[in-house]
Amino acid sequence: NSTLVHQYLINIKVVVKRFPLLIIVISLLIVLDNGFLMVHLEELVLLTVGSLAGQAYAVTILEEIAEQAGRKPDVTAIHSVLRRLEAKGFVTSSMGGATADRGGRRKRFFTLTVAGRKVIDETMLVRMGLYKKLLTIQGS
Repeated sequence: NSTLVHQYLINIKVVVKRFPLLIIVISLLIVLDNGFLMVHLEELVLLTVGSLAGQAYAVTILEEIAEQAGRKPDVTAIHSVLRRLEAKGFVTSSMGGATADRGGRRKRFFTLTVAGRKVIDETMLVRMGLYKKLLTIQGS
């Protein structure tokens, strides 16, 4: 798996050097250490879960993304992403207590796992490396 990722990163460097405009497309799909792709919304949700430090549930995640990214995805999209991230082991969830303001319904809170943090760190390194490469290409 790590060999596959390494080869993919080498291929990305070659493509970016030859076709700098593809950096936009590449930034939408980030390769992770086990060889699958994470789309932009998954990355935003994962980052948001980590940044909300124990207070992350679908509505707070949606509001934080809207505030930070200037776009408001549909709440059902957030729920779908959270289920995928939990299935991958990047977040865990637990049920909070029932509250009167929710009509007695409970909130499902999400927490970033160690694996989720690792994915965020690796994703950011890839993005920063590609961005630095873009600056170098455009600066010459």
